[in-house]
Amino acid sequence: MARAIRLLPIVGALGGAIACVAAPSASDVFVIARPKVMVLRATGSRTTVGTAFLADDGLLLTAHHVVRDGRTCQVHANGAAYAVALAAADADRDVAVLAFRERRLSMKPLPLGESDRLREGEPLLVLTT
Repeated sequence: MARAIRLLPIVGALGGAIACVAAPSASDVFVIARPKVMVLRATGSRTTVGTAFLADDGLLLTAHHVVRDGRTCQVHANGAAYAVALAAADADRDVAVLAFRERRLSMKPLPLGESDRLREGEPLLVLTT
């Protein structure tokens, strides 16, 4: 995998100069992230399917619109289903936090970047089903 080098502050300081910036490819990011992104099924008046990822020990992040009508929610990973419950939600930002009801997934959280370090023009990748 290509090693990301933080050159944007240097490029910014140089103004209009041309620079080569190495960053991981989308394929490299997918290889790292895909095993940590799982299918989420929320069942209520209808069934919705989306994705979730382990963000912290026992906590998952997903889109609020996937779970807003769900009375029961499960994530599927490693060939097993895990019951999860809504722990917190922000409908305006379309984000929800889920917590495992009983047994937890033995998986390390997906490492996240720091949004305050993002610079205009940097690539953003979104993984979904």
